[in-house]
Amino acid sequence: MRVLYIVTQQDMGGAQKYILDLAEHFSGSIGAGPEGRYLSTEAAHRNIPWYPLPHLRRALQPLADIRAMGELWRLIRRVKPDILHLNSSKAGILGSIIGKLHGLPVVFTAHGFQYLEPMSTSKKRFFRLCERVAKPFRNHIITVSDRDRLIALNDRVIDAHKSETIYHGITPPDFLDAHTARTTLGLPIDTLLIGCIANFYPTKGLDALLTAFAEVLARFPHARLVLIGDGPAQNQLTTQANQLGIAAQVIFIGHRTHAAQYLQAFHVFVLPSRKEGFPYVLLEALAAGLPIVATNVGGVAELVGPAAELVPPEKPEALATALVRLLGDKALRDTLSQKALNRFQQFSFNSMLQATQAVYTRLLHP
Repeated sequence: MRVLYIVTQQDMGGAQKYILDLAEHFSGSIGAGPEGRYLSTEAAHRNIPWYPLPHLRRALQPLADIRAMGELWRLIRRVKPDILHLNSSKAGILGSIIGKLHGLPVVFTAHGFQYLEPMSTSKKRFFRLCERVAKPFRNHIITVSDRDRLIALNDRVIDAHKSETIYHGITPPDFLDAHTARTTLGLPIDTLLIGCIANFYPTKGLDALLTAFAEVLARFPHARLVLIGDGPAQNQLTTQANQLGIAAQVIFIGHRTHAAQYLQAFHVFVLPSRKEGFPYVLLEALAAGLPIVATNVGGVAELVGPAAELVPPEKPEALATALVRLLGDKALRDTLSQKALNRFQQFSFNSMLQATQAVYTRLLHP
């Protein structure tokens, strides 16, 4: 079967890793908008056919959105896929309509619905309405957590008989040992390191993390916070670190391809997101056997189970308390480390592939 995968942005993230893995396994092809570079670079590295969609952008731009629909129409005619597999909200809405007009089976994977992000009530209503409009054009919807599926069912943006949860699964990355990872990144060798890998978007909650880390330093003045990633909030975060007086203790590494290989440099991994689906980076942190502090959003609790300290989003003081507790208790860190390794065994890469293939097979051979 020929599967065409579409996603809005190219930035390194869970949706991008997901479609790269699926496209490589199912010999599919990928189309994406122009924002970011990771996806096209990695697709070329894996010899996955890649097609640019210059007008497919995350922001609402009516004229560009119409042009993006034309680009999708032409790409489908060119590739002639058997299945159209859409990812991310913008691609999911525009692509559902175009795919159905072509008579294709349309699959949409919701990596966390956009209307669940922090935004005004009017925007939430608009994006929820868009999902409801797109729903009849989709043959099947995959959610990456049961929590998101239940919310979407309640909000009438999906139907029970045309949806299911399929958890992400990964093959463990090739981790560098702690000393090599720290040396490669230029990090101190004998200092407590809190690490985070994320795109610098408001939904990742890195501003709350900086506020929390300022409190952590009151107890552990020699600790360091290491941020791997980049994005539009970079300048804001740098300014905030300066204003909090912690700039010398916050290390901005910037973007790193295959950033997960450095995970064992950290004593604690933290993910302070305001919104998530089923974040790949936490799967990678589990595989690295890291003690984890994360916010209880999206499918995070389903992912980590008892292998992490969970705190509410938008609560820097709770985040700081959890980080201080772990930094000050090596026995607790060791316990969570073993729980992380055990928990990771539940998320098989092959299970994700088999469940996805079953969806494709049902659509092609009803």
